[in-house]
Amino acid sequence: MKKKNLIILLFLSVFRSVFPLSEDVSLQKIDSLNRVLAIQSGSSRVATLIGLSEAYRVLSLDKSLKTGLDALNLATGQQLGTMKAEVLKSLGQSAQLAGDYDLANQYYAQSLQLYNAVNDQYNMARLNNFLGDLHNNISEYDSAIACFDRVEKLAKNISNDTLLAFALLNKGNSFFETGRFNEANDAYYRASIMYKNFGDSNSIALADMNQSQVLWQWNQNDEAIALLKKTISYAKRKQLADILSRAYSNIGLIYYYDLNDYDTALGYFTEALRIRENRAFPVPIAHVLVNMANVYAETGKTNEAVAHLQRSLQIYENANAVQGIVRVYYHLGEVYHQKGDYKQSIQYLEKCQQKAKTHGIETYATIVNELIMNNYISLNDFKGFLVHFNEYKAVNDSVADAYNALQASEAKFRFMVMDLEAERERNELEKQALKNRLENYNQFFAGLAGLVFFGVMLLVLFFFVKRSRKHEVMNNPDI
Repeated sequence: MKKKNLIILLFLSVFRSVFPLSEDVSLQKIDSLNRVLAIQSGSSRVATLIGLSEAYRVLSLDKSLKTGLDALNLATGQQLGTMKAEVLKSLGQSAQLAGDYDLANQYYAQSLQLYNAVNDQYNMARLNNFLGDLHNNISEYDSAIACFDRVEKLAKNISNDTLLAFALLNKGNSFFETGRFNEANDAYYRASIMYKNFGDSNSIALADMNQSQVLWQWNQNDEAIALLKKTISYAKRKQLADILSRAYSNIGLIYYYDLNDYDTALGYFTEALRIRENRAFPVPIAHVLVNMANVYAETGKTNEAVAHLQRSLQIYENANAVQGIVRVYYHLGEVYHQKGDYKQSIQYLEKCQQKAKTHGIETYATIVNELIMNNYISLNDFKGFLVHFNEYKAVNDSVADAYNALQASEAKFRFMVMDLEAERERNELEKQALKNRLENYNQFFAGLAGLVFFGVMLLVLFFFVKRSRKHEVMNNPDI
């Protein structure tokens, strides 16, 4: 098993809208909406304010939230219940992008309450999707899966396959973050099939990118890189900034951890950071800062590593992003151990261990203990070493790698069976169509044969009658 890779929390959360790389479209939309806004009132004005708030997300999250609050005040004052629910949902998305997860949760919950009151199952499903994505970001994976289960149920009730596909994709993220890679791969694969049926290329790119991370965990690096390069090419062509930045970050992780190509890895991370800095969404910035810090630490640039980690820690703490906080604590422990500051290393590692235990993030248990013990050995503190040694559980990397390989093989065979089953169903449909056509031909030719037979019989009867009359004339010349 990839011991370090288990703690690379990739935050694969999927937003329903992907922002373009260029700001020109948003600027044009903002100008257009502002012109329309000047002559509007009531629900149409609220709808325009929502659109304006969402357009501002690309340029300024502060303006986005302020415009959304203007829409909320107007909808509340004019008692526009359904519009108010839509405003609250949009505000929740803006707050989540701004890294204020508590505020986002409040907006989503209020919006969901209003949609529940009118039994709007479509929007109830959408809100549960957003809430599940939010729970993923704050490491509440059981709650996230429960939300996505509700999305699936509601989507089936209203026969909406688009919502169902989103629920599968996001549930795959929950499975991935908890190490349930087999289930994650199944979810991503099923979502990808559905998106192919829809012809939704953007979502196919997301599914491919997320599935590449599972393949990476199973040491299928060539397949993972191929999927990511395909995603990068598509995202560049379509100017999809969010997808492009995540694909850069994820392929950088493979070059760093598995291929040990630090220059290439840092190049990809730098590109990801450039895009995210332009977007100004704080939490995604923190993710790539941590990855860059790891490269700096690996190449001996420990001061740069600490600076990047401290900046990312501040972002995670402001957002209450537990998974990110735990991750940074661990890496700070690594860097300070590398610098020879063993006491400082122990402090960060114990913080990491405590927070991980509190939130049930089990992947850190072994590696944190191992590094803490190394610190105590370096300090010649046998008593401290012994305390952590008693909690230590050995990890057999070769057995785990074999298990991952088996999971990968099992998944491939399962998908082959699914593909064969789909092919069998298509063949059955074609066979039935051919059978129907053959039956129609048989009926046609049977009818034609009947007509021919009837015509022949008439002709025979005609000659028979004619012959009989001729015979009667010959035998009775007086007639």
